[in-house]
Amino acid sequence: MNLLKIKQAILALDAGELRELNSYVVDRSKQLGREKKTEFYIGQKIECQGSIFTISKLNRSKAKCIKDTTGERYNIPFQMMSEA
Repeated sequence: MNLLKIKQAILALDAGELRELNSYVVDRSKQLGREKKTEFYIGQKIECQGSIFTISKLNRSKAKCIKDTTGERYNIPFQMMSEA
């Protein structure tokens, strides 16, 4: 099933079914984030939205990162990160 068919099917759902679907989607998103966390470690260079960062701490769902060019600190979700 492609994304267009899924979107069309969602239009036919009632409020209770939408709440159940939302719960499932949120749980799946969290699961993917937990799985992706294992790919990273403290001190690693990562890329997010075209900028390079260094991981300073790994939290449950996000990493504390320092932007290499400015030294600013950011909390970045694991799903937005990729290896630099």
